Amino acid sequence: MTQAKPTTLPISLITLDTCVLMHSFTRRLLLRLCASNNCSPAWSDNIGEEWLRNAPRIWRVAHDVVLTEWLSMQAQFPQANMGKIEEIPALFGRIDKKDRHVAWCAVKAQQHFNVTASILLTWNTKDFHKRELREQGISLFTPDQYLVQYWQQSPDTLLPQLEQGLAEHISLGLPEYSLVELLKRDKLYRLAKLVSSLNA
Repeated sequence: MTQAKPTTLPISLITLDTCVLMHSFTRRLLLRLCASNNCSPAWSDNIGEEWLRNAPRIWRVAHDVVLTEWLSMQAQFPQANMGKIEEIPALFGRIDKKDRHVAWCAVKAQQHFNVTASILLTWNTKDFHKRELREQGISLFTPDQYLVQYWQQSPDTLLPQLEQGLAEHISLGLPEYSLVELLKRDKLYRLAKLVSSLNA
């Protein structure tokens, strides 16, 4: 996607798919960016239920660990949860049935925040129909694509947030990686390449 590079990101409403929440470093990074740059995240009870069902099994942690994180997100962003998403039959017939609730959440978030454009962040872009989303003013990005765009427009804003994420990772007693290694572990390969070029 080729776009002009404004001084600030033009779209400030971001719907986070469940698969994005599964990557802890990326999730915390995105939420910090939202908190510090007047960006609004959005999710739903449906997304939360899916995360709470799958994360404990994949992470091999107690359900309460993930629930605590989920409740913290609600407290930090009280306007983010769009509640239980109901079907909108006229929209997104070409999107995979199990993923339509995420697209419907993005539409509901646009209505809630009274905006006509938003971003849907997911790692499973193949499950969504870009044209159907565009018709509703929704742009589709992977977290890597979005963060690369963010870097290109405001590296001085993003780099300190990345460094804070690395420090947080280490403070939690998790395995020590370099920032570039940590980005790659979260599938942020293009962003890792940009960060790596700083030391080239």
